[in-house]
Amino acid sequence: MKHRHRKVIAFTLVELLVVVSIIALLISILLPSLQRARDQAKQVKCLAHQSGLAKAAISYTTEENDWIPGSPGTSGSMLLGKDWGAANVVDLPRNAVQVYDWMGALAGVQMSFSMPANRVQRWKILVEGIFECPSNRFTAPSWGGTDPEQLFPNQKLVSYNMMRNMLWWENADDTPSFPNNTDVVMHRTIPDGSLLPPGYAPKINQVGQPSEKVFISDGSRFTKLENESDLNSPVILDYDSDWKAGFGGAFADGGPTVQSRYTRSFRLNEPSKFFAYRHRKGRKTGAQSQGALDKSNGLVAAFWDGHGEWMTAAKSRLPDRWWPKGTKIGLGDFNARTRDALIDSVGVGYLSLFDSNNQYNVRR
Repeated sequence: MKHRHRKVIAFTLVELLVVVSIIALLISILLPSLQRARDQAKQVKCLAHQSGLAKAAISYTTEENDWIPGSPGTSGSMLLGKDWGAANVVDLPRNAVQVYDWMGALAGVQMSFSMPANRVQRWKILVEGIFECPSNRFTAPSWGGTDPEQLFPNQKLVSYNMMRNMLWWENADDTPSFPNNTDVVMHRTIPDGSLLPPGYAPKINQVGQPSEKVFISDGSRFTKLENESDLNSPVILDYDSDWKAGFGGAFADGGPTVQSRYTRSFRLNEPSKFFAYRHRKGRKTGAQSQGALDKSNGLVAAFWDGHGEWMTAAKSRLPDRWWPKGTKIGLGDFNARTRDALIDSVGVGYLSLFDSNNQYNVRR
């Protein structure tokens, strides 16, 4: 009886290597496109989050006679005039976790979130979901302040910063008085040469053209240089958990136009960590792939009319969108990148933007 031998069909080593090479080639071609698609999806989601928050803020101003949330004298006033020492700071009334917290005010009322009394649990709500930028993966320990630091372990940083410049009163006489909290900052001119419009108060009808004024933008408070006199020194990350906060606390900052020591998350001296400019268009090649900032890097911002916008790093330095109409900003108070952006926008007439006192007038 003859045995039939079944012929076994198999790949040769050469054929297998060819297939593997083709797969590797396809992956190398497709991965950059997939990464760009992921980046674009994150940017779109961030835009949607910020636009939704802007609409909630507009609703807040409508219900509160034009007052803006996030100021110690508006939504944060519930915490003022009371002695919330370290022993009593675990639970706080209403929605805010600190006097500059605009998120809690919107979440607890306009957005109908169930806000727990415990500050730690309440704070965690404000770094997740609609309050979270999908490209923000920065975590940091608490700076502490008057709070017991064990309440705030290493956690994700707040994703979106409000414009601190729009939350203050123009002078101390106009500022609400809370005798028990004299160290809470509600009037400030930072930088020292800049002045808000006479009689300014944090109201939506005083900021200027809503479609041109930033409500919130990408950022990660609180960043600081290990050596403030050396712009190339390492960046230290933490966040202000103190209920009294200071200079915007964990929820507000001065935007990207002011002196370098105040720009915080808008610094670009450590390009491998984009604390604010974390959304980009295009791709990086060569030296750019090693972390150098290219022109495609930008941030997402939402404006007081509810629309969201992606801005390049250079465009974000133009000052009018970050300050109330009528603000006077000293020439020396701009950082170098803002001065460069102004020069690029108007060319040789740059100095004509400043008055006889060397102040830039926010015109719209």
